[in-house]
Parts: sequence; structure tokens; C-alpha cells
Amino acid sequence: MCDGGPVDGSTPQLVDAGGVVKKSYRQKCYDDAINYNSLHHECRVWDRTKVLSFAAKIQEYDGLYLEYIDHKVSAPTYLITDVLVEWDTVTNGLSKLVDFADAGINPLDVNMVSNTSTTFTSIEAKCELGGSGGDWSIEAVEWSHASAAAPGIADNFVVAFRNLNLIISVGIDSGDIEWRLSSSLPSDFTFANSSEARV
Repeated sequence: MCDGGPVDGSTPQLVDAGGVVKKSYRQKCYDDAINYNSLHHECRVWDRTKVLSFAAKIQEYDGLYLEYIDHKVSAPTYLITDVLVEWDTVTNGLSKLVDFADAGINPLDVNMVSNTSTTFTSIEAKCELGGSGGDWSIEAVEWSHASAAAPGIADNFVVAFRNLNLIISVGIDSGDIEWRLSSSLPSDFTFANSSEARV
């Protein structure tokens, strides 16, 4: 299970059948809220001892406009994209698998006008201050909102992004995006049987 707060990020926990916490990993954010890295949404066991989750990633996109399907326009300074991460319950270590912003799922590489989300949620990202003297709180908009990940059948992960109406396949070894399927963004997914495709 995953639990946490705005500063601690999240704490994935290994719990036995009696509800006793056997192991946990605390994800924390230090020094400046731009380092906000809260784990969110997914907590899926795969490969027996590993757990998939998402970590938030804040970046500055000053001057970039978000256009909503209801024609509302906003220009937030900070947007949150997602990173697929893996918690190893044996070593109790967290490792990055895919940074989706670096892989092309980011506000600069995706046509925002095609985005059919009616809302992008604003959150107050907080960090525990260290010695840098940075901001401990930043107002940021959840842009892609990764919401689910699962291992596929072809050495891949299948990942869903709620705000983008998007499902992608990512190679487990390469980290490359293999295909995209979306109702509102360009897709390159091919159905094996054209009768399976529905608009």
C-alpha cells in the first residue's frame, strides 16, 4: 500500500496478512519545492519483489498556456509531469525506470490544444527546507496525471495518463515509447483486427 503527505511524499509499505508493516520506504523532498517528488496513484507488485509507482516531477514552463476543452486558458509557471519508478522490497531502494517528460510526454512535445481535459488540478507542492534557502512551497498544475501502470505481455509496461486521455507502451529494457493510443492526441497504435477499433 502507499501512504503519505505533501512533504513526506509517499511511503510504500509491505504489509503482511495480519496488517503488520514489514518494510517501508519513505520518499522525501528536500531543500526546494522544485524537487517535489511525491509518489502517487500506482502501487502495483510485479516481478514478485518489485513495486511500480509514479513520482511527480515539477518543471518550470513559464509562458506556456494550457487550453481547456471548455475554452478556459491559463498560464501556470510550474507543471507536474510523471516518472515511472520501481521500489525493490528486498533492497528497499527506489529507482527511476522512465522519465516521461524526457521521453516526449511533456507540454512542449504534446499539442496542448488537442488536450480534452476539462480541468488540470492545481496542488501546493511542499518540501522540507534544507540549507539551500529555496522555496518550501510551489503552486503547480498536474499536467499529465499518470494514473495506472502494469507490465504488458511483450517485455513492456502499459501506462495510462488521465489528463491526456492517453495510453502508451514503454519497453522495459529500453524505456522507449513503443506506441500511443489516445482519443484526443496523435496515435500510432494499430489494432490487430480493425473491427476492434471503436471511436
